[in-house]
Amino acid sequence: MITKADLLGRIDQVLADHEAAGSDRTYIPAETQLGAACLSLCITACGKDSPQVRAVEAVVAQRHKQGKAGGWERVCELEGILKNLRAEVSGNLIGRLSLQATGSVLSDLTGLAREMLADGQVEVASVLTAAAFEDSLRRFAEVAVSLVTRPPLSDVVNQLRQQDAVAQATGNFALQNLAFRNDALHAHWAKIDRARVEGVLAFTEQFIRDQFV
Repeated sequence: MITKADLLGRIDQVLADHEAAGSDRTYIPAETQLGAACLSLCITACGKDSPQVRAVEAVVAQRHKQGKAGGWERVCELEGILKNLRAEVSGNLIGRLSLQATGSVLSDLTGLAREMLADGQVEVASVLTAAAFEDSLRRFAEVAVSLVTRPPLSDVVNQLRQQDAVAQATGNFALQNLAFRNDALHAHWAKIDRARVEGVLAFTEQFIRDQFV
């Protein structure tokens, strides 16, 4: 599981190692190492199709064209990308816009769950609610604690709690209702009732309003 603290620590280590390598920053192997680390970190934090990754790839493309010439300028660009990435990760800026877009989709999902519940289709509503419940927690964790893997949902909630990304009451409710997610998605209908669905649905709707803005 890769967390926000892991990413920040790795960025700081790469920058420190590069600074300690010496003043000959036009040396191609050193530039290659910095470029590879920068690309890996940007992919991890932002995704393969992100503007940050495209910026690194543009610098790498210049190296292939120019060789050692212009190495100092390229190294400065890579250092700038890394420092900017650190600021974005530290400020929880990465993924905030995607959270807003995801929030709209999740709101549609909870809205449909409400409709199914009103029609008396409790089982269908439970499945929709469970999906929104899980996806909202995972998507929020991607931004709040820079979670980039897919661990068990209990680990996701614990990471959010440990890093104070959610209120204690929110984390406790999520943990207490992990069984609901399993019961709904595995069709354990004997364990599902209207009151249980309504409770998790109300929680998920409020969580989306609070966090996906």
